[in-house]
Amino acid sequence: MEPAWKNISTVTQPINEWRALTLRNGKVRQTNVDQLIQHWKQARFELVCQPGGDSFVNPLRLNSLGDVIYSKWKRQQFAVIATTLAIAASPFFLGGAIKDAMHLTLGILTLSIFLCAMYFSTPNAEALAERVEYIHALTVDGKKYVWFCVIMAIASFIASQFIFGSFDSAAYSYGAIVSIVDHGGWWRVVTGSFIHFGVPHWVLNNVMLILIFPIVARVSVVGAMGVFLGGAIFSELAYVILGVLGWQSGEILVGYSGGLYALLSFLIIDSIVNRESYPTRFFVLLMAFSFMGIVGAKVINPHSSLIAHISGLLFGALIYLARTGVRARSVRQKNS
Repeated sequence: MEPAWKNISTVTQPINEWRALTLRNGKVRQTNVDQLIQHWKQARFELVCQPGGDSFVNPLRLNSLGDVIYSKWKRQQFAVIATTLAIAASPFFLGGAIKDAMHLTLGILTLSIFLCAMYFSTPNAEALAERVEYIHALTVDGKKYVWFCVIMAIASFIASQFIFGSFDSAAYSYGAIVSIVDHGGWWRVVTGSFIHFGVPHWVLNNVMLILIFPIVARVSVVGAMGVFLGGAIFSELAYVILGVLGWQSGEILVGYSGGLYALLSFLIIDSIVNRESYPTRFFVLLMAFSFMGIVGAKVINPHSSLIAHISGLLFGALIYLARTGVRARSVRQKNS
């Protein structure tokens, strides 16, 4: 029987480039084509080499093999989307239990929207290859930037749990309480940004930080830190000002979720402006992820602040536009 490789045409890259970038522990491992197709997973990055060849390549970049794997991925993705939609629709057939299940239904529907965005933003095997390679590069390169996330997580936990006594006491003693800030406690706009309402709130914010910060840090580490910290404080300030003006009824805000959404909007705009630096239609995934985060936060905690999240998105967008304007002005001055 003729080997499957005979039907595959490919553009390869030298072993040393791939090995340095992607091969685990610097070891080259041959992969059986049939096993690769059967066990391929998006989260796992593997390379293949033609027998007798000296170059390795992402199997999704191979014409025939890439199409087979992409077709399998589409079937899997469609099955997952159909399953989540079926679960979301199930409460409507449960009669009186529907009211109790609406939050779960909304959360699953939001997840379905993200999965659909992933499906429709991946039009071919090459687009899937770009995303797989990008995610792998992040896991390798992003480790350099996790230190900031770890510092923020540890500092906010120690401050809340040990220095201030507990998460609840920290929130009410140092959080951005509208009535207190209005009477001179403006320092709470800063301290409230780094306090959390309990362990679940702390965990969710820091998981999102670890997912988002390394991506923006690849553009600029200092810029990512500035956008995150500035967005966190800006969202607290916007919340308090709107509360003082009577435009929102909330009384207290804590946490740096505003900084997270500032990072997201900064990244969304950059992925639109500099599309060549990101996988195909990556901005669609980012927008769906932002939507899922905002709705998911409301599902998990109905008291979560929509104002903080939207103001964070606004801050990140403004900072990106200001950064672009400054750079454009600098270029014009150099050319004049």
